[in-house]
Amino acid sequence: MTVFPLVEPETATGVTEGLLAKAHRVLGLTPNVVKAIANSPAALRGYLELSRALRDSSLPPATRSRVALLAAERNGCDYCLSMHTYTGTRTDGLTPEAAALARAGAAEDPKDAAALAFADALIRSRGAVADAELAAAAAELSSGELVEVIAHVALNIFGAYVALAGRLEIDWPLVEHGGARPLGRSSVQVADQAAQVEEMSQGEQDGDDQDGQKYLAHEGAPQT
Repeated sequence: MTVFPLVEPETATGVTEGLLAKAHRVLGLTPNVVKAIANSPAALRGYLELSRALRDSSLPPATRSRVALLAAERNGCDYCLSMHTYTGTRTDGLTPEAAALARAGAAEDPKDAAALAFADALIRSRGAVADAELAAAAAELSSGELVEVIAHVALNIFGAYVALAGRLEIDWPLVEHGGARPLGRSSVQVADQAAQVEEMSQGEQDGDDQDGQKYLAHEGAPQT
């Protein structure tokens, strides 16, 4: 049972209505995690602003997607894992094999591997990473990139906590933590969601949230 009421764009009013419209422009769709966060306009505004800002991160989309997948796996969040597996393999260029590796904290590229190891250390130590872990990350990543990994981890943890505490219904093809095999869901809602993301992935992204561009943040949006 979903704990937080899902605020639907069609029935939202006032500030919340405007924020959900912005969410659709920034994310390209309105998933359940956004509808749940919309119970607090302040929280939704912060989530969207950080999601939008981090899409200009110096980390490439595939790296951000890997971090999101790792955070979802470590937090045991099937909602987030389902969302980021779908978007990572459909819009960010990850193969199913690369997505599975990311969930285990691994990547073939040394820089991606360093970002994942740092993200894993952050989650495990709640930020109090060991000197050796920080040094290993700094050998591959700039100071700015290290801060961006922290920001992506924080955004994804927020999304995961909302999804877990809120008992959100998964509106993506289901992927369960603790395993590498995606499990399909057959529902009209998931099919509609998939169609929207598929259409978005073929569109041009120009960086202006006023032009109605379709973008999926991993963090959050979104990179949950």
